[in-house]
Amino acid sequence: MINTKYLQSVFSRTSDLFFIIFLLILAFVYDFNHILFLEPQSVHMWRQSDCLSFALNYCMEHRGFFEPAINYIGVKGNGQTISDFPLIYFIVGKIWQFTGQHEIIFRGIVLLIFFTGLFFLYRTLIKLFKDRLWAMLIPIMMFTSPVLTYYSSSFLMEIPSLSIVLIGWYFFFRFYRTGLNKWLWITMIIFTLAGLLKVSALLSYFALLGLFVFEWLKLFTFRQDRPVFPEPRKAILPLLTVVAVISAWFAFVTAYNNAHNRDFFLVGILPIWEMTPAEIQFKFHEIATHWIFHNFPGYFQLLIVLFWIAMIVFPKRNNRIFYYLNLVLAIGVVMYLLLFFQVVAGHDYYWINLYILLLMTVVSFGYFLKTNFPFVFKWGKIVFIALLILNVVYTKNKIDERYHGAYMDYYNFYMKDFSSMKEYNRKLGIKREDLVISIPDGTINASLYLMDQKGWSTYGTSFENEDFYRKNMARGAKYLFVSDTTLLKAAYLRPFVKHQIGAYKSVAVFDLKGAE
Repeated sequence: MINTKYLQSVFSRTSDLFFIIFLLILAFVYDFNHILFLEPQSVHMWRQSDCLSFALNYCMEHRGFFEPAINYIGVKGNGQTISDFPLIYFIVGKIWQFTGQHEIIFRGIVLLIFFTGLFFLYRTLIKLFKDRLWAMLIPIMMFTSPVLTYYSSSFLMEIPSLSIVLIGWYFFFRFYRTGLNKWLWITMIIFTLAGLLKVSALLSYFALLGLFVFEWLKLFTFRQDRPVFPEPRKAILPLLTVVAVISAWFAFVTAYNNAHNRDFFLVGILPIWEMTPAEIQFKFHEIATHWIFHNFPGYFQLLIVLFWIAMIVFPKRNNRIFYYLNLVLAIGVVMYLLLFFQVVAGHDYYWINLYILLLMTVVSFGYFLKTNFPFVFKWGKIVFIALLILNVVYTKNKIDERYHGAYMDYYNFYMKDFSSMKEYNRKLGIKREDLVISIPDGTINASLYLMDQKGWSTYGTSFENEDFYRKNMARGAKYLFVSDTTLLKAAYLRPFVKHQIGAYKSVAVFDLKGAE
């Protein structure tokens, strides 16, 4: 006869290991053993290359932490600019100084941070649910979203910022249980780091700040036994520290970019009210028919919406803090979408930090079941496991589509051959510091990063006129790289393609000396 108590005891002792193993199995199912070694490509190769370019310039130019730069040098001719808080770029760059330039190191660090965030979420849910299987299933759910899965092994800062937020919630839960101010300080320090990486990660911080204000002004009671913030005066400083540090950072970013190159990256908003009705309608169509289905399968998203509605419709049977968080985070998500509506279609990484609402909805609904319908809570995990299996199949197909479908066209047609050109360029006598022009690359850094050259792509300008080339030659451009040889017949290029010095696969190389 099976001793169920013994099996439960074994599972309790080994669940941490099982959880990690499940994450690794999923990573293998998604082909991460291959993906982790890839250079930037597929969806948003543009932004991936920007992140890698920061790391590469930290590596090659021995820059200080507060002096980030990219391969595209712009009008100022130095490439110095800031996008995100460059902590991870700096760390990767320093590691590359010892190991050489290997994308697996960058991808691996981002994936490790993601898994760490999921592990802290799992540990939080163990305390909340007193059920280790449920505590495992909800974090695993996050790894069955195509968007989160794709970027979890990529180079963008949205995944690290969301993952760090999950760690922050772990420490806030400790503060909630103990009332000790040291846990609040740790929470706010962690939220500050997340907000520095991506300001959208501050959704959780502002939700907690609102909770503090409601409680301090005695507008709402969240706990029956004691306040969530038992010593409100001691809580003010850690709460305000987040705003102070983030504000100081953005002041520095503004000053740095104004002094160097301020037009490379968005430091501001792209709101819906600056769009025409036709543009808004088009964006809604794109989201509803395509991009929304990269988050989760449609049926699963509908289920989450129903969970959220249930949390709002039954406030008296819901935990007060969960009720508040579901409502306030939803308001925050709507405000964020309105502020960045121009780019939420086509830029799926803008959605990543909004997943905190989806996660809070599932967690709060699970707690709702635990306290009101324990039988459903106990056996509902079987249904949830079945849904997650379907999600995994769905996500596997979406990841395959991104790495083997039409999303790869730009990389395959125009960028792929640049990836092994560095040694070829050096044999031609082209040094890293020799400034080049790369066409028809409309990204900021893709081709320049792949072959590690400083210079100009065609970002933000038209390359179909002689003026583009002459201006950059006046700034010091020495060589021209053309990855689409059908352009060589164009009249505007004739003065600049007279002295071909090399051809590497699909890329033709020209010396600009003597161009008329």
